[in-house]
Amino acid sequence: MINQPKPLLRVLILLSLMFGLISYSFAQSKGIKQVSNYTSIAQVTGTAEGVSVSYINPYTNQSASNYAGTFKGTLNSQSVKFYCIDLQHSLVYNQDYWDEDFTPSEITYILNNYYPYKNNYSGQLSDINKEAAAIQMAIWHFSDGVNPNTITNNNTVKSRTLAIIADANANHNNQAPLQTLLIIPSSQSLIQNTPAAFDVYAYDTNGNPVEGVSLQISTNLG
Repeated sequence: MINQPKPLLRVLILLSLMFGLISYSFAQSKGIKQVSNYTSIAQVTGTAEGVSVSYINPYTNQSASNYAGTFKGTLNSQSVKFYCIDLQHSLVYNQDYWDEDFTPSEITYILNNYYPYKNNYSGQLSDINKEAAAIQMAIWHFSDGVNPNTITNNNTVKSRTLAIIADANANHNNQAPLQTLLIIPSSQSLIQNTPAAFDVYAYDTNGNPVEGVSLQISTNLG
């Protein structure tokens, strides 16, 4: 039996990208805002940094113990890390998933400002396994309604989760994630082996231009 790709966003949050699972969109002219879904294939291969956390499952109101933390895997064959975004669906290792839709702004804020996208930031726990677990619990708070005050087996993770949630609540509206990159050549006709110049425009999810974006662009053609 052939396994068909499954929606990615129901289960996973991609961490290697700054954009909270919002893919690059390329257009022919400036001012176009577009989100491309179903453009990437991901696979989860196992757990990475994290610990077991006991808490009250909001769907059953019963005590539950789950691994909380990052997962290792690939996105379009490139090594990346993920967090879970859906407590009601179990991950299947080595199964294809695809990208679909947006994440809530609070989760996008967490992905842009916490491990593994960032490291050595203010408040980060020295134990990266507990830090990743707290980040996961904060994400489950926004995606599934998990109450971090019900965490019973790890006070360090509980306190850190509450701090991350407070930070996201206070600051998630202060920034809009990058959504669109426009690469526009300054000339459409060039002689072979002539250096080409082009302009790159970056826009956030509200269609506003973004300043100070660092880009690395390379090609093996021309």
